[in-house]
Amino acid sequence: MRNSKGHFVKGHEEGFTTNRKQPLTAQIAIRLTPQVKEKLKNIPNWKSQVRDFIEVLVGEEHGD
Repeated sequence: MRNSKGHFVKGHEEGFTTNRKQPLTAQIAIRLTPQVKEKLKNIPNWKSQVRDFIEVLVGEEHGD
């Protein structure tokens, strides 16, 4: 649902929900070359794969 200005109404019953154990609310930004960005975007399910890789990387760094 949108308000009179066309913005989505937060907490609306038809709003985005997740079935994850923890919602994905934190964001990071990295810089890539345009060529790497295009190659990355061509990988199926690339966002989930990058998240999984980061979790493994952080776990290895901190001995988890």
